[in-house]
Amino acid sequence: MIVGLLAGHLAAAAPVPRYRSRPDIPEWWRQTRAFYCPWENSGAGASLMQFKAHRTEGFESFNDLDKVLEDARRLGTDVLYLVGYWEPDYEHKAEYRPKRAWGGDAAFRQGIEKVHRLGGRVIVYLEAFIISRDTKLARVKGPQWAMMDENGAYYSYYDTGDRFCLMYPGPGSGWTDYIVGVAGRLARDCRVDGVHLDSYGLQWGWKDHNPAHPQGRDPESFNRGAVELVRRMREQMRRYVPDAVVILEGAEHTALLDVCDGAQIESLTVINNKPWAAANRYPVFTSSFSIEEMGRILDEGHNLAISPWWLRAQPRGRDERSLLGQTDKKSRFDQLEALHRYHNILLANGRLPRPAADFEAIHQGMIEHLNHNGWASRFSYPPLVEAAQRYIAAYNRDRAQLTREPADLIREMLLAASSRPASASRPE
Repeated sequence: MIVGLLAGHLAAAAPVPRYRSRPDIPEWWRQTRAFYCPWENSGAGASLMQFKAHRTEGFESFNDLDKVLEDARRLGTDVLYLVGYWEPDYEHKAEYRPKRAWGGDAAFRQGIEKVHRLGGRVIVYLEAFIISRDTKLARVKGPQWAMMDENGAYYSYYDTGDRFCLMYPGPGSGWTDYIVGVAGRLARDCRVDGVHLDSYGLQWGWKDHNPAHPQGRDPESFNRGAVELVRRMREQMRRYVPDAVVILEGAEHTALLDVCDGAQIESLTVINNKPWAAANRYPVFTSSFSIEEMGRILDEGHNLAISPWWLRAQPRGRDERSLLGQTDKKSRFDQLEALHRYHNILLANGRLPRPAADFEAIHQGMIEHLNHNGWASRFSYPPLVEAAQRYIAAYNRDRAQLTREPADLIREMLLAASSRPASASRPE
């Protein structure tokens, strides 16, 4: 009951409309200060990729989406962002049919209806730029719809070899019709409230040599097609869900931002380097490991992307034992999680956040070491171990007073942020 009252207050507390220069953005999305990504978030956009959190406790089918909403409300938001919901798994980007193991289309629709009855919203992942080559769609349509280099080979997606095809949105390709149709189906049949287009806020100026695309060699053809894809998708979804939203990963090009409802960016620093940031025209979502930094994000008028990592970031005996052990795990994410858990415990209670440790230097050293030795290598990093011991000492010194969980603090920050205008340095 208390959580429900808090969530209701959060939705109603904002004193003035946000993003007043964008009346095309639905009111519910203007007032959204955070969204919650519960499952795989390797494709959730850079500001969630760093967390690598996954939570399915008590979840057996899409009919349990109301339980996921409970988690979201513990963190102060009514908006779910679902990644990895389709058949058969995240790696097969093509059709975006709800997982049969979780109940398929019917359970997905019923679960979303539960969320709506409880006052929540659901946005879902779509990839608008690539498809997996190991799919029927790629085998049947890939040769005609995908982009090629000057040697007639299909482009590779960054360093992924032949896993994906890069899709052309211009004349001669049916890709735009297809992916717009997928978004329309999800709105019509499942009543999703929006989609997050992975990759698409970052793609611009592609030159395509596929002979099936007569205008492909002109990069402006890709640009026009990309803008049209986003515009049409938004229009199509709103035929079935009038206040549906379309958001992008990345925000490099205002031509794309002007035809969608916002974006997700990897950090506050990156946001504030954008020439359009001061106007606060676009709802932008980002995040941080640090509660202190998350507070700054809200204070500057931006919004949070949060994950189940924050539900775990709390003092527990097993966490202390884990941190006492050698921190030579395979992934920098695990190491950062262990350190930042204690960083946030201390911050939440007004304690010294980094006892005599230059955390930025430690972080950078870890990245350099991992890049030098390969991401999968196991290693020991003495400065990290030393910093962990400093955290433990500070925690043990003040542990009797450490009573609040970072999840509680995030909810309180969202409530406070929703009850005051954005800072004067970020005019709307």
